[in-house]
Amino acid sequence: DICTDFGLAELFEKVAHGVVTRAAAALKKENDWNGCSILLVEAATAHARSFIISEFSQGVATHPVSQKLKTILSNLFQLMAISRILEDPSNFLRFANLQFSHLDQLARRRDGLLSSIRPLAVPLVDSFDFRDEVLRSTLGCWDGWVYHRLFQAAARTPLNMRGGGQGDREQPNKKSKSKL
Repeated sequence: DICTDFGLAELFEKVAHGVVTRAAAALKKENDWNGCSILLVEAATAHARSFIISEFSQGVATHPVSQKLKTILSNLFQLMAISRILEDPSNFLRFANLQFSHLDQLARRRDGLLSSIRPLAVPLVDSFDFRDEVLRSTLGCWDGWVYHRLFQAAARTPLNMRGGGQGDREQPNKKSKSKL
């Protein structure tokens, strides 16, 4: 099943194998490292992603933690892996024999994972014990001034720093000058 931890890891391994094999064949044929540099970068990226996915999958499966924590870690792992696949499915279609129906299945699984992870998002972030000042979080305040902080954060953005509408007023002037 492609929606399991090991199924996802296997997909990444197939993609890494296919991309590395393609890069090696191109390099053997042309013997031009500069000409094959894009393929070599793709191969390195695919291999690194496969390694990370494989190690994460193994760690979730074999690490002695509670079943509840294992489920949370597995859900986070699957969300990461599925999101990567859906960002750029071309190599998965080419090398891992995925079908478009599988992509639909993965998208539904991603949506389900987001629904199940969403209630745990704040406790998960809080579990790392980073203070809100370190995260520069406008929402993570306990004193009730959330909207005030949101307004201050919006006011500090570069777009709002220069004053509203200046670009709109300058644009008609440029257009009218170009017609003269």
